[in-house]
Amino acid sequence: MEKINPESRIDKEVLGNICLHAEEAYPYEGCGVLLSKKGSEIVSGSVRAKNRVSGESAGTHFLLDPLEIYDIEKKAEDEGYDVAGFYHTHPEHEAIPSDEDKLYMIPEQLYLIVSVISGRCSDAALYIRKV
Repeated sequence: MEKINPESRIDKEVLGNICLHAEEAYPYEGCGVLLSKKGSEIVSGSVRAKNRVSGESAGTHFLLDPLEIYDIEKKAEDEGYDVAGFYHTHPEHEAIPSDEDKLYMIPEQLYLIVSVISGRCSDAALYIRKV
């Protein structure tokens, strides 16, 4: 797995919007999809997704709905975007992939993890798992 500077691959405004989502989701994990214009390596959009995990577990786990992801991907394609990867938050934890995160990472997709400490964005780290 390779760590990438998020500022080199994600538009600053997109990072700001994801940070806002992270703070709004706190103390639970927020999650969503990263989008890039077709042919570009720069993430220039994001879409919030619903965390299907509920209750206390939502503070340490997230689960994306495959049908919601399908709908996001279809709409993105219609608008000239590709799904570049995914993001989620780590409330009260570092922006380092957990063992569960590593297990489910799709090769060649970007994974942004945002650390939220005491309700505020603390750090963001971007990862990619190579084939």
